[in-house]
Amino acid sequence: DVRSFKFAYTRVTGPFTMRNNGHTLSADLSNQGYGGINYADAWYQLMYINVHALSEHTYAGAHEPAELHLVHKRYDSDALLIVAVPLACNSPPPQGGVPLPVGAAYVAPSPVDPNFNPAVQLLLKSAPPPTMMQISVAGDEVTGPDITALLRGAPFLGYAGSTTAPPCAETVTWLVRSQPVLASDTQVRYLYDAVYASTGGRGNYRVAMPLQGRDIVPYRAVLELAPSIPYDPAEAVQSGSMQTDREYRSMKWAKDALRIATASLDYVRNLDQRLHGAAQASSAALRPGSVLGPSPSPAAAFASPAPAALVPGGGGIPIVAGAAGASGTPLMAGAPGAGGTPMGAGAPIAADRAAAAMAAMVAQAAKDAIKNATAQIAAEANATAFQVAHDAANMVLQGMGAT
Repeated sequence: DVRSFKFAYTRVTGPFTMRNNGHTLSADLSNQGYGGINYADAWYQLMYINVHALSEHTYAGAHEPAELHLVHKRYDSDALLIVAVPLACNSPPPQGGVPLPVGAAYVAPSPVDPNFNPAVQLLLKSAPPPTMMQISVAGDEVTGPDITALLRGAPFLGYAGSTTAPPCAETVTWLVRSQPVLASDTQVRYLYDAVYASTGGRGNYRVAMPLQGRDIVPYRAVLELAPSIPYDPAEAVQSGSMQTDREYRSMKWAKDALRIATASLDYVRNLDQRLHGAAQASSAALRPGSVLGPSPSPAAAFASPAPAALVPGGGGIPIVAGAAGASGTPLMAGAPGAGGTPMGAGAPIAADRAAAAMAAMVAQAAKDAIKNATAQIAAEANATAFQVAHDAANMVLQGMGAT
């Protein structure tokens, strides 16, 4: 029983980035609306085309010189679907590769070469970048390559597997073309040589693994000119799931903006509590009968005040009611102070006024600080939210234009 999956790609007409991360060559086509695959009632958007040499799958027990991986990402999760396309040519490249001589000019493969493949040429419009570097590949509105030929009408074998590079996550659906695609000798050699040159002559293919009881399901690729993406309005309302990768990313950015705003509000509340505690501590320190000692620790500023009969003195010795002061005389109402002036009945009143004034000053300073902090954080949160909303709107609009 041969099943089918539907796909739809547009010609790659715009510029894109080609990277060499020391493990693979990769064409970054993400978020450019070049199409994808409708598989098991879910849409998978095309993200990257990666190059492997030798092939990571074997055919009749043998490797092909190279293999292309078309990496797709599911619209509402991190699940991946990878289409593996083996490349073959009339004369396989020499084992281990032959790097392009230093300083030699790059000559693109000729369209008149036998088995020249326009889809493969997408990766060879410019010289492959050196290890740990990237290049920008210019677009072509007129003759931009069409990659549909890599899949159209071809037989595939599907299975559930993992990525072929660490962490080898088991989140991949593999669709492996069971018949190699032909390309010119020069095209295959350029890709093969570039991979081997950047990996120290080892290649970047993983050793074929046993099936471990996995089911292998035959498929056939069906070109769909106008993708029909399954849509259940009730499910979309309940789960909030999006129908394209752009909309999914837009929602993620909106959630990030909400998280930033919530964190800002929590920060303001915490600041208010700390300043309020500091005001209370300052007011308590200025009350009559208090003895000013060393500055309390931050924790002490928020602790309950000590009993009036046992207040820490400057030397850490408790001053009990009736105990001797600095001159050995008990500190009692009406006794002389440090300047020889009696501390009469007016002293507590003046101290109360001073304490009230200081408390008012601290409270006002706290209000001003909170007001300024709130205004600053609100401005930053609003700016962030506005930018996120702007980017999200552009993403959605671009997605609507692409369909």
